[in-house]
Formats: sequence, C-alpha cells, structure tokens
Amino acid sequence: ASSSSFPPNGWVETTLGEVCEIFDCPHSTPNWTQSGYFVVRNYNLVDGRIDESKKSYTDQVNYEQRIKRAVPKKGDIILSREAPIGAVGMVINAEDLCLGQRVVLIKPHSIHNKYLLYKLLSPSVQNEFKISENTGSVVSNLRIPLIKNLAFTIPPLPEQQAIASVLSAFDDKI
Repeated sequence: ASSSSFPPNGWVETTLGEVCEIFDCPHSTPNWTQSGYFVVRNYNLVDGRIDESKKSYTDQVNYEQRIKRAVPKKGDIILSREAPIGAVGMVINAEDLCLGQRVVLIKPHSIHNKYLLYKLLSPSVQNEFKISENTGSVVSNLRIPLIKNLAFTIPPLPEQQAIASVLSAFDDKI
C-alpha cells in the first residue's frame, strides 16, 4: 500500500465555478457590420489564443447589448461551448471586443489565469469537455452547469505561477 495521498500537500480540489465567474454569451445573432466592434466567435479560439485573422464585427448598439452581462478584460478566458467544444483563448487586447454565440467568458478570481488557460487546454480537461456527465456519449455542446462543475485540483498560487511561467516560455518559443 502506498503512503502517498492525493491531492498532494497544499493542493486543493475545486471546481471551475468556485475559482472563476462564468458568463454565458448572449443567445442572439448580432447585427453584422464591415467594421466596428470585434465579435469573438468559436473559430477565433485557437490553441489558447484569440485569432484575429478572421474578424467579424458588429455596431455599437449590439456591442453594448453583448457586454451587459460582463465586459471582457485582459486575462479573461473565452471558452467555446460547441463547434469545436472546449476551444479556449485568452483575452490580450480587450478593447472593442465582445462575445459571439456559443462561447462563455471566464473571469478567474481564485486561480492564476495562465495556469487556468493551460489546465483548460490539457488533454484530461479537453476529454472531460467532450464527455457528457460520465455517460460516455459525446456532447453536442457544453452546458453552463457542466462547465461550472468541472472538477480539478490546483496547487498553491506560487506553484500555479511557476507552472504558467514555464509553459508560457515554451509557447513564446513556438
């Protein structure tokens, strides 16, 4: 018998809803325009980044409606609820940015944002996103309760920062 215990000393078991505020997107199609406010859509979420090469835009009225629940800020994370499920991107430039459909805004408050980003990108979490409530069936979309109840363990904040720093350095080299 092993004397080691899980989680490791100092690590805590938590859920995404306990360490973050989670805001669902507006369930409406914005008025599309040729310029204006950048609407982040699921296909803009690529490998932890927000790909701005294929921007969609909306006008000021629609932008203001789309930020009523929450305004995206630098360091927040956007998660795709479907097509593709579990794609994530961190907000770097939040100016004139709002959520499209089928995405959620995650505002970390008790977890390091870059550590959370890498946790959400990890194969274990990506697999959890694709499996519905342990039934083994692939889900067509992530429901908010499933996102909020995503369970994982986290190390103390200094370890989160160190892990995120190492992974960020690798990302920067790539």
